[in-house]
Amino acid sequence: MSKPIDSEAQLGPVVARAVKAFYGDMQDVHIVKVDRLPLFHQPKEGWMVHVKFHDNTHSYSVQIDVRMADGSITRSVELGRRPLGA
Repeated sequence: MSKPIDSEAQLGPVVARAVKAFYGDMQDVHIVKVDRLPLFHQPKEGWMVHVKFHDNTHSYSVQIDVRMADGSITRSVELGRRPLGA
């Protein structure tokens, strides 16, 4: 991506593409929390996005850092993975 991300509303498509790239087709991808701050070990400002989604077997909680200047993903951390039904 090369477009700047100026607002939280523009994060939806970026996050959906990142989840698809990292995990494949997932269901119910939704953004839980968004914070704007300096990125981890980077001099640039960005968005720290907490996302939840699931597939047929597991529920995932992931943090994705998105650089504001160009919408690139600088870091993705899986915070939790639980079997569905647990």
